[in-house]
Amino acid sequence: MELSFDEIPEDLWDDWVWLVSPAGLIRAVEEESQPILSSSYQVTSIYTINLPKMVLFDLVWSSRLEVGEDGVVDAMDLHRTVDRDPDLILDSPTSC
Repeated sequence: MELSFDEIPEDLWDDWVWLVSPAGLIRAVEEESQPILSSSYQVTSIYTINLPKMVLFDLVWSSRLEVGEDGVVDAMDLHRTVDRDPDLILDSPTSC
C-alpha cells in the first residue's frame, strides 16, 4: 500500500481534530505504581481511551460481524447498515 501525504481539507479539519483529540471525550485510567524488581524505580500504567474512536471501531466491527446459526461469523462486508445503541457500545450495565 502506498502512503500519501495529502493535507487534510480545511472543511474537514475540525472533524479530524475532534476525532484525534476530542476535548472532554478522552478518559484515562491510572493503575497503582508497581516496583521494578531489583530496582528503586516504579512503573505506573496509564490507559487512555478516545471515545469517538472506540465508537467508530465498534460500528465497523458491528457492520462486519453477524450472528447466525453457526455463531458469530465475519460477513466480510463493511458497508452494511448498523443499528447500535450507545449503551451497547459502552457496555453499560443498564443495556439490555
